[in-house]
Amino acid sequence: MKDSSLVLSIISDVKWYLVLILIFFILDVIIRTISVLIKVHKESSLNKTDDTITIDDICKSFNISDIGEFSDGYHTFNSLYYQRLILFATIVNQNQEICWKSTRHEDGELCFDGGWFIVGIDTPNGSYTYHYELKYWDLFKCRSLPTARPWDGHTDKDVDRVLSIIK
Repeated sequence: MKDSSLVLSIISDVKWYLVLILIFFILDVIIRTISVLIKVHKESSLNKTDDTITIDDICKSFNISDIGEFSDGYHTFNSLYYQRLILFATIVNQNQEICWKSTRHEDGELCFDGGWFIVGIDTPNGSYTYHYELKYWDLFKCRSLPTARPWDGHTDKDVDRVLSIIK
């Protein structure tokens, strides 16, 4: 009986040691990953004016060549941008009378030197716009303008302006 208690005690101790070793291994992996990110950040910071770590920095550290395929485990950037495209096209197409699109900014310059366009909605709370590649031009069934309307300074934080069109 004593021998079996001793064996069970040893097995129990061994399990705890294995759990501790596993925890230390996981912590080591986390620390090494953070070290890689910091190294990449320091190397890329030579040309930066701030201390932020960008998605590009992280992609480089994990050898991800297409940032659009960077994922949170559920969605890639490409998937989320495509969803935004479809949802905004739906809003524009249902509100054509207050929407517009143009291949040129208000100053007459091509959007991003060509191949892109800007589409906007003029809401009661101000304008809201997105840029898209020209291949999506026909998704937006609204009037085409020679140049975009003047930019009123809106940013992504003003997206709630779109809610003001709800009747």
